Amino acid sequence: MILSGSHGFTDAGKPLPELTPYAFALLPIPSDVTTACFAGSSIVHFSRDIGFWPSMGFHVLLVALAFARLEYFAWMILSVYMWFLHIPKQISSNTETENKQVLCSFICLLPIAYIMQDSFVFDTFLQKIVVSHIVISRKKSQTH
Repeated sequence: MILSGSHGFTDAGKPLPELTPYAFALLPIPSDVTTACFAGSSIVHFSRDIGFWPSMGFHVLLVALAFARLEYFAWMILSVYMWFLHIPKQISSNTETENKQVLCSFICLLPIAYIMQDSFVFDTFLQKIVVSHIVISRKKSQTH
């Protein structure tokens, strides 16, 4: 999952005013509120790929697997979705410069992903980062 986050590095090339949603990550928001924001924005974000109801069903499946203590399978299913559907769709809509940013960040994240492969924790802060990325990508899709 660390490597799939590289697709969010397209935000780094945006003008500073467009990056204001990342201020959300610095706010002292309770974890349950953050997780609710993350879940809702993730459903909406993936609905751009597969439609609203399939996205809702996909998220319900992931949550059900997590509740059944099958987190590993949930992460594997999410990883397959990210690598074979979500990221390729984003890359096809990116500019050449944005795709170079994704490639560079992917290469830079390889050693980090290897080192952290058994200790990666998708915590509240990372959920806020993802929500911020989703807000920015929503703005991009509304202007194109």
